[in-house]
Amino acid sequence: MALCAATFVAGRVWGVPDIVTAPAQAGAARPGPQFALFAALIACYVGLEAGYGAWTVRYLTEVGVGGAALILSGFWGALTVGRVLTGVFAARWEPSRVVLLCAAALAVCAAAALRPELAAGAHLLAGLALAPVFGTTLAWLTRTLSARLVPFLLVAGSLGGVIAPALLGGCSPAGARRPYRRSCCCWPSCSPSSRS
Repeated sequence: MALCAATFVAGRVWGVPDIVTAPAQAGAARPGPQFALFAALIACYVGLEAGYGAWTVRYLTEVGVGGAALILSGFWGALTVGRVLTGVFAARWEPSRVVLLCAAALAVCAAAALRPELAAGAHLLAGLALAPVFGTTLAWLTRTLSARLVPFLLVAGSLGGVIAPALLGGCSPAGARRPYRRSCCCWPSCSPSSRS
C-alpha cells in the first residue's frame, strides 16, 4: 500500500511523461518475424529472471556460499535499483544497444557465478544486468512495431517465466551448476537487434 501511495505521489509531483507514438515504418507492414524475435527475447528474459529467483539459493548452497537467501534478496534489490537507474539513464541510448549490453553483462555474470568465490557478487550484478531489459524491450517494440502488440509480448514473457525455470532445472539432474551454463548461452542469442 505504501509503494502504491509513493508511486501516486511521485506521479503527481513530477508528472507522468507523455506517450509518444512512433511514425509507421515501411518494414512494419509484416510484423510477424520481427515480433517473434521480440517475443523470444522477452520470454528468455522473464525466464531468466524467474530462473535466477528459483535456482539461486540451491546453486549457492551447493557450491558452499553462505547467506544464499540474503544474496537472492540482494539480486531482487539490485533488479529494482537497476530499473530505477534505467529510467534515469537509459533513454540516452538506443534500446538495441541497451539490451545487447545487458546480454553481454549477464553472460559475464553467469560465467563468474561458476566460480564459488565470485558467485555472490555475480548474482547481485546479474540483477543489475537484467534490470533494464524488460522496460527497454517494451519501449523498443513500440518504436519498431505497433504498441497494440505489447499485450502479446507480455503473454510471451509469462510463458517464459513458467517454462524456463522448469527447463533450467531439468537440465540439471546432477546439480544446480548446469542451469547457469545454459542461461549464459541462451538469452543473448534471442536478441532481435541483428534482424531489426
